[in-house]
Amino acid sequence: MSPVSTTTVRPVEPGPVDTSDQARPVRAGGDPTPVVLMAGLGAVLLAFSLYVWGRWVLSSEFRAVPAGPDPIPTASLLVLRALEVTGLLLTGWMLWRFLITPWRRTGGATPDGLLLLVLPLIWFWDPFFNYTQTWFTYNAHLLNLGAWTDFVPGWLSPHQDRFPEPLVVGIGYIFWVFGCMLVGCWILGRIRSRWPAMSLARFLVVGALCCIALDTLLEFNGLLIGWFAYPGGWTGLTILDGTRWKFPLLSPVLGGLETFAWVSLRYFRDARGLTLAERGVEALRISGFRALGVRFLAIYAALVLTTAIFNIGNQWQGTHSGSWPTSMPSYLSTTCPELRTNPRACGGPGVPIVRSDRPGH
Repeated sequence: MSPVSTTTVRPVEPGPVDTSDQARPVRAGGDPTPVVLMAGLGAVLLAFSLYVWGRWVLSSEFRAVPAGPDPIPTASLLVLRALEVTGLLLTGWMLWRFLITPWRRTGGATPDGLLLLVLPLIWFWDPFFNYTQTWFTYNAHLLNLGAWTDFVPGWLSPHQDRFPEPLVVGIGYIFWVFGCMLVGCWILGRIRSRWPAMSLARFLVVGALCCIALDTLLEFNGLLIGWFAYPGGWTGLTILDGTRWKFPLLSPVLGGLETFAWVSLRYFRDARGLTLAERGVEALRISGFRALGVRFLAIYAALVLTTAIFNIGNQWQGTHSGSWPTSMPSYLSTTCPELRTNPRACGGPGVPIVRSDRPGH
């Protein structure tokens, strides 16, 4: 395969997006079909998420999930609080550095600023890895208001009123996801700089492997500090099985591929800073906030598709759940209140998948 032209590398500092009412229409030409399709998909997906979120917020399940009777070591609780504070500070810095400051300086959102406007809305899709069966849990000591999964039509896994979706995960779609984009793009830039003649196929494979390594490091450390746990993860390829630190290695592989998709969306941009999802917007006779809205929805759809790599792939873990370790503390097993008395109720080999008894599921 022929080497990739260096012109495919994204600009380091793409210019701002003009959102003023006096902005001239974008140059006509090209095929607008891709961006129109992506924006249409984004509009449908966003409307669905807002509908479900609205039902949740107005329900009695919009409240913190109790952590249960098991005590948590003071040091562990302090680490979790440090995670929340650090995440909030990083989020504030990223918003100031990549969204607010450029907007104040230029009067428009940069491509990175547009990403930061979209990313918090992707939080809606975070818990969908548990669609068929709960195999992944968060720590209920983290600040949370429950979860909205009980209000998703057709949801299968039970006890969703006990799932503690942490607020730090919501802001994590900025400090974690956008942070991974920054680090990953830096890594890809170094690879291209070191081996400029590398073929596209090899470049993508090396980039994906680097993102899998990055995700493995981040997820394992998140596991060790008690941010989350994989009690029902697939045991076919697992380390520390039978303990609360059980680590199914399929997760960082899928998570790394998801991370690589995030990174690629930011890295492979044209000279105007447009991602692949936004290509064709220049053919639309629109400008200002209308053009920005189309791009916003197209990027939203693209990011939802990246989460599908992890969420759909991990249905294997749900349908092939391993047995939950009985040593899981209550604050990491809120969705399986029967763990101490009947561990099989949490799932495992030979155990039929339990379906939610909520009407419409």
